[in-house]
Amino acid sequence: YEEIRDEPDGEVELLTIAYGTKKTVTTESAKRIASLLENKFGLEIDIVDLQHNPSLNKQYNNIIIGSSVEIGKWTTHTAVVKFLENNKYARIY
Repeated sequence: YEEIRDEPDGEVELLTIAYGTKKTVTTESAKRIASLLENKFGLEIDIVDLQHNPSLNKQYNNIIIGSSVEIGKWTTHTAVVKFLENNKYARIY
C-alpha cells in the first residue's frame, strides 16, 4: 500500500472516487470508502458525482469508479458510462 501513498518525488498521489447514482446509498458508500482510505493511509480523496461533474477538474493518479447495484446487478448510470467512454484510453486495472 505504500505505492499508493507516495510518488517518487515524495508528493502524495491524487485519488478520487467518481460515481453515478440515482439513490443516496451510492453517495454514502463513496463517502465511507473515502473515509476508510483516508484514515488507514492518510490520503486526501476527492469524491465526485459524475452526474453533476461529468469531467474531473484535476489530473488524478488513481480513480475509483462506482455505480449502484440493484438486486445483484450493476446499474449502468449514464454519467458513468459517458465518463468511461470519454476516458477509454486510460489504464484500467
